[in-house]
Amino acid sequence: MHFFLGVNITFFPMHFLGLAGMPRRIPDYPDAFAYWNGIASFGSYLSAISACLFFFIVYITFTAKKTEA
Repeated sequence: MHFFLGVNITFFPMHFLGLAGMPRRIPDYPDAFAYWNGIASFGSYLSAISACLFFFIVYITFTAKKTEA
């Protein structure tokens, strides 16, 4: 769920940036685009954190000892 939200928060603002005229693949951008770039950055951080959490849970699951009930 968090990964889904992170991806949408990352890429949906990029549509607004494109409509506003921001060119793609530039290392620096005008200050007018800072707001939407900040939101997209937050979404990418959320995606990265949730991906790390996912792999941590997978690791814990595979390394856990089986207990018989």
